[in-house]
Amino acid sequence: MKLITFSLIIVIFKSYDGSISDNMEFNCGELLDQTIKCSIMCISLSNNSNIFLNHSLEYGEYNLSNSLVNFVGFSFPAHVSDLAPADTNMYVLLSQKFLFNTQLKGFEVFALEDGQVKIELYDSKLCPSSELCMFFSHKLMNENFIESWNLKLKSGLNRVWLPNSMQIKTASFLIIRVKSGKIGIDNSTDVFQDYALVNGKLNSGLYLRKLHRVVSLRLCVNSIIEDSFYQGSIVLFKKFPKVPITVLNIRVALGNSKVVKQANIKQQNCKCNL
Repeated sequence: MKLITFSLIIVIFKSYDGSISDNMEFNCGELLDQTIKCSIMCISLSNNSNIFLNHSLEYGEYNLSNSLVNFVGFSFPAHVSDLAPADTNMYVLLSQKFLFNTQLKGFEVFALEDGQVKIELYDSKLCPSSELCMFFSHKLMNENFIESWNLKLKSGLNRVWLPNSMQIKTASFLIIRVKSGKIGIDNSTDVFQDYALVNGKLNSGLYLRKLHRVVSLRLCVNSIIEDSFYQGSIVLFKKFPKVPITVLNIRVALGNSKVVKQANIKQQNCKCNL
């Protein structure tokens, strides 16, 4: 079985003023045994129900199951797992990157044990590229830190409200430090994943590492916001003929909308520790 790693592409559509509009985020990961996996998430003020995906070799239409939500993240599964790595207590919550300006009202956390966590908010300048950042220097983290909150959690579902709502700008994201206890892991979505933060050599900074080498896992943490919107997601697996592929062009359109995004995924030799 031949494994070819492609560059990870994250494409975000946003309105000019950063408010909620039709938004789309998608990424395509690795080509394994001539099969590529693409994760697509759409948000909208209207209940758009389908997407159109066109790549170099095929065209298809897919239906989305949309939900009206007032949080950034995904609904927690009925059965929460415990698969967090034991060698770190820091995680980047990239599964819930903010795609529009909003007001943060609180957090929803499913804990497996009583404990304490610290949630930190960072400006998008910490990761200015449209592609996934794999390294965070201590200097950049200090410069782009915005705010933090210490939460005391009980085992089970916790909803923690902030004393005052917090203005959140587009592309801001969260880092969580688990001081004690355990946070549940969602292994049911397989859409967008969170990453562990691990120390680099000589304390040069922090590197991102997948929570699992194959499955997309996320921590059971959501951000409660003041806005409500429709959110839908889908994971597509596409198998290609056994011919060399050096560039794969993927085009995604959101039904009943003008949102169209495309990306060229180029083959690259990556020896990263993912």
